[in-house]
Amino acid sequence: MKHFKYIILLLLPILIFGQSGCLLSKPVPLEDVDSALIERITEDGTEQIAVIYSGDEALEAIYNIFYATYLDDAAKPSENLVFRLTLEHGRGSDIVPLIFDLEKNNAFVFREDHYYRLPDGTIKTWLENYPQRDLLTIKELPEVPFAFNGKSFEPAMDAIWHETVYPEVMYLSDQVALDEPALDTVTFENVLKANLGNFNAPDAEVMVYRGNALFMSGEPAEDGTLPMPEENGSFRYVVKVDNTSDLYTSNAVYTFSLNINVPASYWMGRTEAVAGDAIAFQILQPDADAVYEAHSSLKDDKITLYPYGDSLIGITPIDSRTTAGTYELAIKDANLPGEPLQTFTFTVSDLDSPRQNLRFSSSTGAVATEENYDYDNAKLAEAFSYTNPAPLWEGVFLQPVEGRITTDYATRRYYNNSTTEDARHNALDIAADEGTPIAAANTGKIVLAEELKVSGNAVIIDHGMGIYTSYFHLSSIDVTKGDTVEKGETIGKVGSTGFSTGAHLHWSIYKDGVYINPWQLIAADPLEGIR
Repeated sequence: MKHFKYIILLLLPILIFGQSGCLLSKPVPLEDVDSALIERITEDGTEQIAVIYSGDEALEAIYNIFYATYLDDAAKPSENLVFRLTLEHGRGSDIVPLIFDLEKNNAFVFREDHYYRLPDGTIKTWLENYPQRDLLTIKELPEVPFAFNGKSFEPAMDAIWHETVYPEVMYLSDQVALDEPALDTVTFENVLKANLGNFNAPDAEVMVYRGNALFMSGEPAEDGTLPMPEENGSFRYVVKVDNTSDLYTSNAVYTFSLNINVPASYWMGRTEAVAGDAIAFQILQPDADAVYEAHSSLKDDKITLYPYGDSLIGITPIDSRTTAGTYELAIKDANLPGEPLQTFTFTVSDLDSPRQNLRFSSSTGAVATEENYDYDNAKLAEAFSYTNPAPLWEGVFLQPVEGRITTDYATRRYYNNSTTEDARHNALDIAADEGTPIAAANTGKIVLAEELKVSGNAVIIDHGMGIYTSYFHLSSIDVTKGDTVEKGETIGKVGSTGFSTGAHLHWSIYKDGVYINPWQLIAADPLEGIR
């Protein structure tokens, strides 16, 4: 019994029309009805309900049987009700199938392979108007062909119809298959299209939902291509189209779902670098169940991966002392032993490292003690211990202060005529008058703003994704730890505090234990080319 309504729906055209019945498309005036045969289609066959021999009595009987009796809660049977109304008149007979879905309190009529749902409250209006006007004479059913990768499919469709002559008479239509089809895609090369050429007004509105939230919206392209999300997930499409003819005005809504599950792919910004550079790479559409790890043959530590939209991003820094040669970057899933998921090969070229002899007095040199360096390094380690996982910076970095570059990045320093290299200066020293304002190289959060031993008055900004800029030897500090600063905002002033031989700014960029070349970030956004 529980499958009866589905069997009835499938057999309905045969049960109602039999071998010879037909539907007339022209309206039948009430006064022309000679008789009306009302039958109920049941599991056991056809049951005659009534035969009426006058148009007025037929209208009253239809109303009483279909609306007043069977839609009353007290008299509601357990199964759906399927009726066949045969109107006999001078030009032949007109067959009207009616189905009442008692569970959802909907009434349906059947016409040309489609079920049309009468809205709540208009059943009586329809019954009262049907003998005068055939509201089912649909000349332009809004059927939009949809295709996915060239293969057609049929979405679920609802339409609100208004007759132009009697616009207050409205009904809804449902296709036979009310379940929304689900499409699956495994690559973004797919094409989703709707042929809107059958419409007088082919404009359509496309809304794509993820859950209950609107994810994106738009219009089809001129060739009918529908917009598609470029992210993994389950999406529900709602495509609205309008259609107007001489007889009807309709608003059709098509719905279907699209499940995007694209395998992960991998991208690396470049395969040629210079010592001091930083190379970005990306895992696109990462598998939610994978535990991704990235390793470079440059260093033993894992490269930190950061979420970025529907991807993961890593930036591998290259130390200024790196030997020229070929290196590898491997991406693995910790859950899967064996070969990496992806291996990139890149080359590193030598960076010119000029020599500088730096002379300073014993009093200045007294600041550069091992104890003072340990103090500063502990403070720096604390500042570098946390980073915002999202990129806070905006575009390329600014040179914080204008002035002469007294010491370039990667300069080899020799103190007081030493014959061995004492230090590698992995920063820029920019000479400027004391008190010159210093600008934040980019947007970020202040993670250190205090006086250090060797570095003097110092400010460090976290720009997100493990990228920090440091500003040393300031005469004054104009920010506080925890402040958010915008690119170009003044954070302090040039000075000569700490281990310094004159007024200048010592400016460096730090990433994962490596001080990288500031000129690179002045020239290009660290994420340039990221998709």
